[in-house]
Amino acid sequence: MTAELYITRPEFSEVRSDLREAQNDIIEIRTNQKLQGATLTEILAEVKNKSSVREMLIAGGSGVGGGMAVGLYVLFQWLHHQ
Repeated sequence: MTAELYITRPEFSEVRSDLREAQNDIIEIRTNQKLQGATLTEILAEVKNKSSVREMLIAGGSGVGGGMAVGLYVLFQWLHHQ
């Protein structure tokens, strides 16, 4: 989905800048989510092969930890730009 927004008046230059920055943040978040999805798929494949409770807990913990790390990164980026 692509949204085209045409704001041409000079007084809206800050809005255009903020919009570009938000779009770049969204692209970065989506890229991180795709990478995490691929990593989790690999982890789940390994867990299914080994079927160890200990390894399942390690894999689940690493997935949750990675998600929390990205979430905190995005939060700090958002707070920094406010």
